[in-house]
Amino acid sequence: MKKLLKSLSLGLAFAFVAVIMCACVPSNLEKAEARMKDAGYTVIAMGDEAKDEAEGVVGGLFAIKGTDTLTAVIFDSSSSAKDYYEKWVKEDSKVQQSGKWVFVGSDAAVEAFGA
Repeated sequence: MKKLLKSLSLGLAFAFVAVIMCACVPSNLEKAEARMKDAGYTVIAMGDEAKDEAEGVVGGLFAIKGTDTLTAVIFDSSSSAKDYYEKWVKEDSKVQQSGKWVFVGSDAAVEAFGA
């Protein structure tokens, strides 16, 4: 019985970690672009041309599918993203920050993005 309980606990813990890992925002611009394209969105990604927009910006993207849209900006670090978010985003805004990303979009697009 103890072995079964240990095995079941370990299996559930593994499943939980797998779900958490899959439900995260992408780690870089290329993965974000691929994720949104795989979800059927038309994507315009900007790398170097977006770097002058704010301190720490590495790139960004705009994705659209029907009426669902997402605008996302990736920073060089999560602290840069958090600083930008806290400085410029109003409390009642739908803009979100997760890791290195600051983004806004429709519920479906944000879900496809992984947030």
